[in-house]
Amino acid sequence: MTLLAVCLAGVAGIAWLATGAPPGLSGAKNVILPGFGPDGLRAWELRAVRAEPKPGGGVEASDLTLVTYDGAKPGVVAKSASAKFEPGAGRAASEAPVRLEGPGYEVSGVGWAWDANRSLIRVKSRVEVLFEESIEVLP
Repeated sequence: MTLLAVCLAGVAGIAWLATGAPPGLSGAKNVILPGFGPDGLRAWELRAVRAEPKPGGGVEASDLTLVTYDGAKPGVVAKSASAKFEPGAGRAASEAPVRLEGPGYEVSGVGWAWDANRSLIRVKSRVEVLFEESIEVLP
């Protein structure tokens, strides 16, 4: 398969996930769905091992990685076993465990919600935070 064919298949898969599946299709494997900010730069990217469209335009994603971007650099990487994702609204939510990695910190917990419009990821319960920065003690 040529690179052009792979790109066209990816674009078709993204359009299908964003608008809902035609009758008879049950989902897609190894999905990459990007989101762009008003400036045209990539603001986030969802990768899922499996994605299944749901009525109303939502997508049920499994084994997912959500990456937010700060300009061209990755900001936060969130990994979870599953989530319901709303591509048009830039939101995802799940009751599954989640692990977030950002510059200088890691957060884990159970249940989470993401809102791209507010640049917010909320972890609901059993939250653990690890800071990787050293603290300098003054005399």
